[in-house]
Amino acid sequence: KVMDYLPIFIVFYFIAVGCRTLFQLKIMVYVLVAVALFIFLQGAIADHTHDVMSHYLVAEGRGEDLVYRYKGLGVLSDPNDLAEFFVTLIPMLWIRWKPGSYLSNFIFTILPAMILAVGMYFTHSRGGLIALVAILLFGLKNKLGYVLSAILAAGLFAGMLAMGASGGRGMDQDDGGRVAAWSTGLELFRAHPLIGIGIDQFPEHNETGHTAHNSYIL
Repeated sequence: KVMDYLPIFIVFYFIAVGCRTLFQLKIMVYVLVAVALFIFLQGAIADHTHDVMSHYLVAEGRGEDLVYRYKGLGVLSDPNDLAEFFVTLIPMLWIRWKPGSYLSNFIFTILPAMILAVGMYFTHSRGGLIALVAILLFGLKNKLGYVLSAILAAGLFAGMLAMGASGGRGMDQDDGGRVAAWSTGLELFRAHPLIGIGIDQFPEHNETGHTAHNSYIL
């Protein structure tokens, strides 16, 4: 299992030693944005051509409830993880914001952020939607105040729900028994508080065989 963690440690190490200036951090951000845009483009092409066999698209539900969700590969093969990847990159785009540079700000910050937000929409991730709303709320609170930023965030939340960002699922819908899975996770933590049960072993202890969809529990 150490080998499962090794790539993460290696990437973390090279980022720590290679991104020590603002310029280097900007390069890393735009490399990640390029990856995100590539994944979004692949998902859009598969969705437009109805390529249900694509690795960048997954169908969930049946009949009128059928929804296609964009996803990536590897650690981003879950639509929820891809949504969080998109949303995490949005505030990072603002590190190159230059007051008064309207054209470059639009091309290199606002436009990519809008595309990533659209990509998050097509993952139909409720967690991603909440994260996007939180970014808007806390990103604008210093300039607009808590009240106005909260109103804008609530408006965004309601608007995206109305447009089907959640894929037709309610925000309080417990898909796959997630609350029960969280309870199972807490019981496992109480039984194995020091070393846990091992990486990727949670589904083996969950009745549904699914993950907990909760990073803290896992």
